[in-house]
Amino acid sequence: MAGPMDDGALPVTETTSLLSSNQLVTEQELKQVKRRIVLFIFTLFFMLELAAGLLAPGYTAALEQRLCHDAYPGSISFNGADQDCKSPLVQGKLATLSGWQYTMACIPSLLVTVPYGMLSDRWGRSRILTLAFVGMVLGTVFQLSVRKLSNFL
Repeated sequence: MAGPMDDGALPVTETTSLLSSNQLVTEQELKQVKRRIVLFIFTLFFMLELAAGLLAPGYTAALEQRLCHDAYPGSISFNGADQDCKSPLVQGKLATLSGWQYTMACIPSLLVTVPYGMLSDRWGRSRILTLAFVGMVLGTVFQLSVRKLSNFL
């Protein structure tokens, strides 16, 4: 006797979407939804990384101008052609600060990799991926706020 479950559909349970027009959700439909969610999350990560990459040259130029102003007060031009900003003193400080910035950006990853892995085993990958994305967004907001407030310090 062939029943309603013979066509590969999943039974309707408490976890089944309420907005579904069908009473049964097929494995194929479930895979398509999962693919869309994964694609959406990877797109968000890509956009965040792209934005960070586009901000980096401007931030480096602004930091260079600030260091140049501190090293040579009163002799700064904002047209980008100031040769004092290319001096070893300014470029050395810029390289040091950039190195420390990249080092400090790696420390959170080193500290949370193992705990996130253990939480992923317990809670599931999607929740931890969401938590990681929220952490990246908060980190970017924190960096931008520190850069904005650095004029007041």
